[in-house]
Amino acid sequence: MIVGAPKAVGDGHTMGETGLKAVSQALQYLLGQPAVGVPTLRHLDPELGAVGEAFVLRPGTVAGNPDGGAVCATQGFGGYNGAIALRAAHADAFARYVPDGKVLAAYLERWPEVRRERERRERYWRSRRRAAIELAERNCWKGSD
Repeated sequence: MIVGAPKAVGDGHTMGETGLKAVSQALQYLLGQPAVGVPTLRHLDPELGAVGEAFVLRPGTVAGNPDGGAVCATQGFGGYNGAIALRAAHADAFARYVPDGKVLAAYLERWPEVRRERERRERYWRSRRRAAIELAERNCWKGSD
């Protein structure tokens, strides 16, 4: 696993902004673009031992992987933790599974249109002040009432 640190990009400890940066960098990575590494990395803690060997830690940017996956986690001081996992979505990736052929064909046929619409919505929400709180309020679970 390659590790990046979007928090080091300059958002301090703001969970919302850090989460947005993490997801933004994950999307860049999955689109094949360079993503942020760990700019503040100096030395790997020796207490990590074998666990540290499972990760690639480097201060420079990480080359994107349009066939990869990404995990973004954010944690606050005494606050909530959040995480999202993303996986590349393209025809070859879907071909690894055994879905209903008609459903997949219909989805792939509409994919360019679906992607354009998603990008339009994302641009809209990224450019709005208070977008994070508006989206949270709009999409929160209302409970069983």
